[in-house]
Amino acid sequence: MKNKKLTYVLLPGAMLIWVIVIYQIIAAVDTSDSGESSFNPPKNVSTEKYSRDTFKLKADYRDPFLGSVARKPVAQKKSNNKPKKQKKKPEKIQWPEISFQGLIRNEKSGEEVAVVRIDGMEYLIRKGDVLFEITVNSFSDSDVVLTFNNEMKTFKKQ
Repeated sequence: MKNKKLTYVLLPGAMLIWVIVIYQIIAAVDTSDSGESSFNPPKNVSTEKYSRDTFKLKADYRDPFLGSVARKPVAQKKSNNKPKKQKKKPEKIQWPEISFQGLIRNEKSGEEVAVVRIDGMEYLIRKGDVLFEITVNSFSDSDVVLTFNNEMKTFKKQ
């Protein structure tokens, strides 16, 4: 009997709390516009343009790490010599790190797929595939032939 009395007292209290919470949520989300804007811009705003403040740093203080005063940089003399034309050296193409891991052959269809590791990630490739601008020309059980930036290389199985 005592529990029923406590339930009858606590139930209206809990309902009252929920009503207050829901009312606050609705009041915060309410977007009805009564015709007046809640934003009132200030009336007396000056439209003067401000000039930039200019300053110069004086950096002749002691360096806290080295314990000495910083020296002023020495101005370099400009030379009137014409820059010499440098001969263009053929750039060596930087290949990604590639290793041929092996070959997988489907016994039913006879289709072959090569397993190649490029920059630490393994990929399954077929003949003619293009992956990271690397074209697969051909592969066999022992090696794979790849083309990158018009340069062809053969990678042996590891």
